[in-house]
Amino acid sequence: MRWDKLKQEIKTNEEQLEVIKKRILTSTPNTIDYLLKELAEKASKLGQLERELHELGPKPIILSIEFSDYVPGMRLYLWDEHEDLEQGQVVLIEEVNNEWSDYHFIVEKGVKINWNKTPVSCAIHSNETTEFLNRMFIHFESEAKRMLAFEEMYGWSQTEYERYLWEKNETLIDLLIEYEHERVKEIL
Repeated sequence: MRWDKLKQEIKTNEEQLEVIKKRILTSTPNTIDYLLKELAEKASKLGQLERELHELGPKPIILSIEFSDYVPGMRLYLWDEHEDLEQGQVVLIEEVNNEWSDYHFIVEKGVKINWNKTPVSCAIHSNETTEFLNRMFIHFESEAKRMLAFEEMYGWSQTEYERYLWEKNETLIDLLIEYEHERVKEIL
């Protein structure tokens, strides 16, 4: 995914900047000009990468949901390349066609994506609310692991553990989908 790649490039550039700064402190007058030029180039590259990341926006939450839950205005994450679209790209759904045996989306630039032929997931824009719901997934999983670890005290088995996680995750996914539907209604 482009977002992850950009984050890694930014981290690498930040580390390289720190190395150059340390080298400047211990360098001779003959090498300072070269190192300052190198520092300026790295700082410029870092600024460019941060602008690209800012343009992409926050990393979306990726969910697998039922076709019937999609509505125009939602976004799709592409797991593979499709026509002019890249793997890892997030595209806006313009139309959802759910006629019998012809489930597909029309997305940006009029591209048709067939439901059963191109692997996609729902991409939900991150904000404080969605990030909170996403953190709840992690919280419920750690709670379930804790209860399973003390199964004598809580009387839990692997089956209760899986049922608890399934119920909590289903609830959170339903909340995320409903929140996304409300967001789409506001902008359309």
